[in-house]
This record gives sequence, structure tokens and C-alpha cells, in this order.
Amino acid sequence: MVKFIHTADVHLGREFDQFDERGEERREDIRLTFRRIACLAVEKGIDLFLISGDLFNSPNPSKKDLEFVFETFRMLRDNNVVIFIIPGNHDYYIPNGIWDREFNSLGENLHIFTSPRFETIDLEHFKVSVVGCAYNRNQSNFRLLENPELKFSQQNSILLFHGSYEYPNQEYQDQPFSLEELKRLPFNYIALGHYHRHMGIFSEEKKACFYPGAPEGLNLDERNAGKRCVILGEISDRGEVNITIEEVQRKIIEILNIDCTRFQEKGALEMKIRGHAGDNKILKLNLTGKPTMDILETIDELQERFSGYFYMLKINKNRLDTPMDIPVDPRFIIGRFCRKLEDQIDRTENEEEKQLLKVALNLGINAIREAEKR
Repeated sequence: MVKFIHTADVHLGREFDQFDERGEERREDIRLTFRRIACLAVEKGIDLFLISGDLFNSPNPSKKDLEFVFETFRMLRDNNVVIFIIPGNHDYYIPNGIWDREFNSLGENLHIFTSPRFETIDLEHFKVSVVGCAYNRNQSNFRLLENPELKFSQQNSILLFHGSYEYPNQEYQDQPFSLEELKRLPFNYIALGHYHRHMGIFSEEKKACFYPGAPEGLNLDERNAGKRCVILGEISDRGEVNITIEEVQRKIIEILNIDCTRFQEKGALEMKIRGHAGDNKILKLNLTGKPTMDILETIDELQERFSGYFYMLKINKNRLDTPMDIPVDPRFIIGRFCRKLEDQIDRTENEEEKQLLKVALNLGINAIREAEKR
């Protein structure tokens, strides 16, 4: 039997533009989560550590990240864990680059697939062959899994691959493949990378295929929201595959969409937001609909009042419509202002310009209301 752990899309060194001044903290979160995955491998008695591309966010990572990875790999080596890596579309292979020069001293416990063609490492002790290829950015539209040339000698086998599982109407694809192409492959386990959301493609008695997803959420969007995990697997001598999922993230991203039309009282809206609080929570709050004037006033206070309930709170008010109880009488300044802006919004076909006008509308409403209070 062989035991493995599978991760991908770690993206060490990533810039976090959406996270403002906390970008460096998020980069440290990624390092600590990767170290946690390595410690989990040792704790669980793992034999093979599989990284299916994009360990780094760039083919030229910082010295700090290289030293961190080297120390982590050395710890794995000292605990007899064998590491397999394929470069991905972010940390792609460059001749004489990091994959050729940085990790040579780790010896036979580290295998890096640097060829765009499939290579095989046969591990007789574990009765398993590990096959992989480096992401080829010059041929990213090639269907490498359609008719691959494969050679391996062991009775069980694992494939590492970085590419795009096809969806209907999907426009952009890197090294694309279909479910039918995956099913035809002879491997017991297919370790995929590229998609940031955890996804099980199939799991059968002697065959399984998974994307582990990024171990930390990388963007404030649905693909990076929710629990982040790694795959723990076992392949028996008879080829039976057993898979378990292990949660690993330090921070969890949540996307919360609230239609403010449904709320008539400030307290109800505040209670809804408070119900999602957490010290390790990164909440992106998307507000939509037609709020009342009182609710709109509350919305402007949310960032200051609720930031302490979360690791980070991001509020998107760009899709709010005009308050339902705004005075429409043109004798009032606020009524004339809203009518003028709403006419512009209705006439605008460009979606980005439409959103900017909505922001201007709500800023204007707030400014007029503040002036009326004086």
C-alpha cells in the first residue's frame, strides 16, 4: 500500500491587491498553511507528497519563499516523504530556472517533472509509478490527455496534471481535457491542479480523480470561498483507492449577498451580518436591492461598526438601487437629483458606467441628507 497527500495552487508569493494593507499577512497565511500540509503528511505517515502545479505564484519567486520551501522539503525528506512536483501555468518551467537549480541537494526524495512530455518515476518499493509533465505555456491549448504516450512498469499508477476540466461554453482553457479522456486513462489516481475550488471529478473502487483546490482562498470570489482542503489517499496493492478530505485553511472567505429590499429595520440587517462573524472570516458583503432611507444610512456605518467582528470585512454597495422611500417630488433637491441620475442609468448600456452612476447616486443621496441635517 502507498499513502499520498495531494495539494496544488498554493501560489506562494501572491500579491493580494484586494486585501489592502493585509496582503503580507495573507502571504504569511499561505506559507503557514503549506507548512501545515507538510506536517500533516508527517503526522499521517504519508509516503508521497504530490504538488500538481503553481506551488509558487511566479517562475521567479522571492528568496524568502524559496528558502521557506527548501526547509519544508528538507523536513519532509528527513521523515522519508517522497515529493513530486509539476510546474504549473504560474511557476512554469524555464531552462536553468528555479526548478533546475534550487532543490538539487534534496536528492532522490524530490522529483520535479520539467519536460512538457510525460515522464515516469517507477517506485518499486511502493509498487507504484508516478507520471507527470510540466505545463507547456507555448502549447497551452493542446489536448495532452487525448492520446498520451505513457510508459510505466508498476501495477499501480498516479498522474500529476495541471489543466482545465472542460465545462460547456467555457472560453479560456489551459491544457484542456474532457471527462471521457480522463476515464480512458489507466491511472489509479489522477492528481489535478489549476482550479482553485475543490472538485471531485470521479471516485470509484480502483480509480479516482480530484482537484484539491487552493489551500487558502486567493480572491474575494465564489471560486475561492468556503473551506479549503487537501486530498489524503491510499492505494492498496490490489489497486483499490481510498480518499479522504482534510480541511487546512487558516482564513476562510465567505461571499454574502443581501437584498436590502427585504429589510425594513436596521436591527434585522445588522443581525443578519452578525450571524456570519468570525475571527478567521474574510467576508465580502454584496448589497443589492432598494433599501429604505434609514437602511441606507445604516449601510454607510456598517464598515466601521462591524469590522471588529471579522478578520476582514469588504462591503460592495455598487449595485444598490435608489431607496424605495426617496422623495420623488421635483420641488425637493433630492428628488430632482435622483430623477436626473436614474435617467442617466436607464440610458447607459455600458455595465461598468452604470455601476459608477449607481455609486454616484448613493453618494449624492448621502451628501444631500447630511446637508439637510445641518
